[in-house]
Amino acid sequence: MQTILIKTSAIHGRGVFAARSFHEGEIILEIDDSHIVEDESTLTKEDWEFNVDCFDGKTVIMQEPERSINHSCDPNSYTRTVDGVRKVIARRDIVAGEELTYDFTINGDNEGAFPCHCGAKRCRGTYLGDFFKLPLEFQIEYLPYLEVWFVEQHRDRIAALMSSQDGVGCLISHGKE
Repeated sequence: MQTILIKTSAIHGRGVFAARSFHEGEIILEIDDSHIVEDESTLTKEDWEFNVDCFDGKTVIMQEPERSINHSCDPNSYTRTVDGVRKVIARRDIVAGEELTYDFTINGDNEGAFPCHCGAKRCRGTYLGDFFKLPLEFQIEYLPYLEVWFVEQHRDRIAALMSSQDGVGCLISHGKE
C-alpha cells in the first residue's frame, strides 16, 4: 500500500500528502541523503531555494518525495536521524489526505528568509532560517525535535534556553537521543 502521494499543494506548488493515516511517533519515510554536494559553488540560486538541505556539516541535494514536503509554522511532522538515517516522523496523528509539513526552522542555522503562506492559525508570516530567531515559545516547544548534532553545535545557547524554562524535562521526556 502506498503511504504518501505527491500532488498540488495550497501551500507551495507541490506537496507530499498522507495516503493513509499515521499515528504520532510513526515513521512516515526515510530521507535519501546520498546526494552530497562536494562543491557548493556548482549550486544555482534555484538549488539553494528549492533543492538543498544543510545539516550536520553536510549539504545535500534533496530527492523526491522529501524535497516536496512544505514548511508550516504548525507542522505535523519532523525529521530525526536514527542509526545514521534521517527519517520523517509524525509529530501528531495525521489523517489520510492531509499534507505532510515540517517547520524548516527546526535545526535551522542559516540566514534564509521567505514569506510564509502555510495557512496555519499560528503562521509567523515570514520564515527565518535561524532556530534562535523563533519566538521563545516556539523554541521551547521545538526542543524535543532538535537533532543531536544541532544541540551539540549550539550547546551553550540550548543550555540557556533550557534553563530559562522547563526545557530539560521536555527534552528528556521525548526520548532525545
